[in-house]
Amino acid sequence: MYMDPSNLQDEINRTEERPQIGLFRFWEEVRIVIETGDPESIEYVEWTKIGDRNEPRTVEKIVRLRGNPSRGRPPAREWAIVEPHYKAWKTGQERTEDGTAFSEWKGVDPKLVHCLDELHIYTVEAFAAVPSHQVSSIKFPNVSRWHELAKKFVAEQAGREELQQELSKRDREIEEMKATIAEMQSEQTAKSKPASRKQKKEAA
Repeated sequence: MYMDPSNLQDEINRTEERPQIGLFRFWEEVRIVIETGDPESIEYVEWTKIGDRNEPRTVEKIVRLRGNPSRGRPPAREWAIVEPHYKAWKTGQERTEDGTAFSEWKGVDPKLVHCLDELHIYTVEAFAAVPSHQVSSIKFPNVSRWHELAKKFVAEQAGREELQQELSKRDREIEEMKATIAEMQSEQTAKSKPASRKQKKEAA
């Protein structure tokens, strides 16, 4: 049975906790298929679990993460996070960690940023996404309060982005309306011009 990959990934994102992973590294290995003797390219990704001081690293094949929805194999939970970085790697572009750098969070304690950096937490969004029951394990004064402020900052950022999108949409609609009005006025002007002698003669 065919499964829409986009709808399937949305469902996974809604029903399961988003994995906290980052620091992606991609590479490709070429191996010979024994049965055929032909070379086969296999793509890999390595990631680190955000917030874990032990720096556990996981290596996976891209083909396994991506799955095959048309054959009933859904993508892995991590694929929604890995995919944008994978696409950037394929196009030769570098992709930084997703989210807002701490440098843009005015007033944040630099010591907190250093502490989070040691836990591989590099953005405000990544800090805000740390589950509340794990925040207390971060050894920093008033870390729970900072966590609340991070979530507030992320919410406000999202609100500003939504407002900006609405304003941009309004501006586009206004420009389209102006173009339509100008076209109508141009047509009306053309219709109201007095007929030339040739046109009058033909009309007679």
